[in-house]
Amino acid sequence: QRLGEGTDLVELDEDAVGDLAPQGIDSLLVARAQHEARAHIVPGYELLAKELIQIGESDKIANTIISRLESQEQSHEGNRTLTMGLQTLSKMMDTTDFNPSAKQVEQMGVLGTKCIRSSDSGVRKSAMEFCCLSLHSRIGDEQFWSLMGGADEDLKKLMTYYLKMKTTRQQ
Repeated sequence: QRLGEGTDLVELDEDAVGDLAPQGIDSLLVARAQHEARAHIVPGYELLAKELIQIGESDKIANTIISRLESQEQSHEGNRTLTMGLQTLSKMMDTTDFNPSAKQVEQMGVLGTKCIRSSDSGVRKSAMEFCCLSLHSRIGDEQFWSLMGGADEDLKKLMTYYLKMKTTRQQ
């Protein structure tokens, strides 16, 4: 309940909260590590993250998320952070006018391919959706496959499957 009240504060002073959005997102990613997916507070974290990406500066938010995820260890708690971070990047790319820099695209590609190889199924699913749906839509086919050049053949087949599913859904 309290987290819902926090979102009302976002509506009251979007400018002030928007300046703090990167720190807020980072705090949510840290907090998310402490809770299982079915914990009652997790949807509140996701809702607040969604609101923060709408009012904050996308470039700074992306850098914050990328930095947090690049340094995240592959542990039970770390996988929760990776999953939420990838989902938040996906939402930001899908719902805002965020135009990532070449450096950010490179970092997101490395991060995505690393997470697709994770032993955690939630991280793999979030990474596949991030790479094949959000990132591909933003950067285009040619740059996407150039970025994913280091992926093995089985992974490329799976990515191709996801991309075809996306195309089929859109028609």
